[in-house]
Amino acid sequence: MTTAPDAPPRPLSPNSVLANALLRSIDMIRPKVVAARPRRIVFVVGTQVNGAPHLGTSIVQTSAFLLARLARRAFSVDTDYELDTYTGQQATPAYRTEFLRSLEDFDALRWWLASRTGCSRQRHGLALPTATSMP
Repeated sequence: MTTAPDAPPRPLSPNSVLANALLRSIDMIRPKVVAARPRRIVFVVGTQVNGAPHLGTSIVQTSAFLLARLARRAFSVDTDYELDTYTGQQATPAYRTEFLRSLEDFDALRWWLASRTGCSRQRHGLALPTATSMP
């Protein structure tokens, strides 16, 4: 009598992998903090919330605040936070200046924005012209 082969392992959830990877996330910044001895650490985390955030967004946001709290405790440094919206950022002169400046380098930036095709998709289906798509 033959036995059935073992069933393959169940796939791991990306969220559980992320949560386990962040278990000791303080260790990722420890060498730099110990070497630099900063008085303050700033964590910049971007998420896009268009309604109720889904689990992945919640994990990213929660992890950022927990890492800041761990850093404050472990290194005795200031990590107070501020929340900013993308709409608020877009309204600032600094954002507009940087955005317009980035258009000068768009041929190089397009591969960062769309690494597979080099054609950046914009809202409403618009695409900025690239060297390969211009007449």
